[in-house]
Amino acid sequence: MEAREPPHGRPAARRARGPLRTAAERGNDGRCEHRGRLPRQARPGRRRRASRHALHGRERDARSRGRAHPRLLQPLLAAQPRLRRALPLARGAARGVPGGNRRGGPEARGAQLRLGRNRLPQPLRDGARGAFGLAPVSRLVERVVRGPVAARSHRTEVAVGSPSIRRAAAALAAALALAAHAQGEFLTPPPALVLDGIPPIPAEIAAKTEAYTAFKPGRLLDWHPTKREVLVRIRKGDADQVHRVAEPGAAPEALTDQPEPVSDARYQPGAGSAIYFARGNGGDEAFRIHRLDPATKQSEPVSAEGRRAGMPRWNRRGDRFVYTTVPLDRANASRELKTIVHLAEAGAPEKARVLAELPGGGWYGFTFSPDDKRLAFIEAISAEESHLWLMDVATGKRRRLSPPTKGAPVHYADPQWAPDGRSLYVVSDRGSEYRRVAVIDAASGREKALATNLKFDVEDIAISAKAKRLAFVTNEAGAHVLRFLDLATRKETPRPALVQGVISDLRWRADGSEIAFTHASSRSPGDVFSYDLGAHRVT
Repeated sequence: MEAREPPHGRPAARRARGPLRTAAERGNDGRCEHRGRLPRQARPGRRRRASRHALHGRERDARSRGRAHPRLLQPLLAAQPRLRRALPLARGAARGVPGGNRRGGPEARGAQLRLGRNRLPQPLRDGARGAFGLAPVSRLVERVVRGPVAARSHRTEVAVGSPSIRRAAAALAAALALAAHAQGEFLTPPPALVLDGIPPIPAEIAAKTEAYTAFKPGRLLDWHPTKREVLVRIRKGDADQVHRVAEPGAAPEALTDQPEPVSDARYQPGAGSAIYFARGNGGDEAFRIHRLDPATKQSEPVSAEGRRAGMPRWNRRGDRFVYTTVPLDRANASRELKTIVHLAEAGAPEKARVLAELPGGGWYGFTFSPDDKRLAFIEAISAEESHLWLMDVATGKRRRLSPPTKGAPVHYADPQWAPDGRSLYVVSDRGSEYRRVAVIDAASGREKALATNLKFDVEDIAISAKAKRLAFVTNEAGAHVLRFLDLATRKETPRPALVQGVISDLRWRADGSEIAFTHASSRSPGDVFSYDLGAHRVT
């Protein structure tokens, strides 16, 4: 037969070789190699060709001049010991990934794996659901395999031997192996939380980050009457509980362990044989007073159920206390709001008698005089207006101590008796745009402002008869400053240098040697500190 000339003048040898080399020409290495232009019938479509070329281009760039491409998840597996142990399992599973839909023939140029419409091999789909319980795992792996370019087409074809498939198979196998290896070591979301597309969080990682996310600020509650130890409120579990700190730096000891949070607590003056605290029920804020034995940690209710009670305020000897209650809506048939003042004996608090009935609400801050014969307290009208009252403990009669105002309302807060019982120290803004420390004569009601040179609001005060000092906190450009006044000279005394922050809960020790307070700053969400006036030392 006469040989024909090759079309367009092409050499016959090149036409005989064709677009695909024979097994002998490619060295019998078992791989299919493409050389030259593909025949029209063997060319992929425009979209497939663009996806294939883009994917191969990404793989070429990732090879980094011929060096091995870093395996997917390799840094994570190397950093975590438990994940590193599962790496051999992942590699073994990656080698056993089935090839999917294979095509034969020279037009296909080798075995190919069709990925589309979340079609993973059935064992891997079942394993992903069983290990994670999350349907989007298959879509996540497909997104890793196909990449942002190839994912535009849901019928992209990628060669089985390509690095993308090997990395994807290794990633999926690693995920399944880790799930099987660390079953039960992931955080369990609450039933009310629905996870969509969020991978499980290992418990080990959550434990490492807890120090940066689980903040447990402490709040000062009270000093022990005879010991250098304090009561603090710290979160335990899901609720704030009363803790005892025996000495500076000691670990807090929980004294209450209830599902409901404790709002406040105080030692009984004297020997500190009992602790009185307030607690609600189910978040209703209908607080009841409870008596706690710190030795046995057993508590019992003191105030009646169905009424919201305020914290007890003790007299100097520690044998009597007063507290207030207001009826709840469900227990108030008359729909008339009244505040009941109760006077109770320490030995029989359940036998408290009604000292007075005050109209409305907003009565607070009850404070015994040094001779235990009178009570000073505040009637809050609004945020800008309040009145100062006195009550006779024997008869329950009251009289208003603060004079009527002409013009702007006056704010009063934090009444504190002077050691001689003849006057009261309060926070007042009478005649000023700032709230200042003021002293009021208990007989005439005459008022005098102190530390008038300070152009800042006073937010808290506390007095100590033993120390003969009055401590107060000023708000200076958003930061609190702790200051002291000498009760004899009514002049400022040296104060401690503290980190800028918020100061609250001023509490004097019974002997007047130091004062404790809660301090929150950029360094801590809340800690308890004390200042020794004699040594000028902050602990």
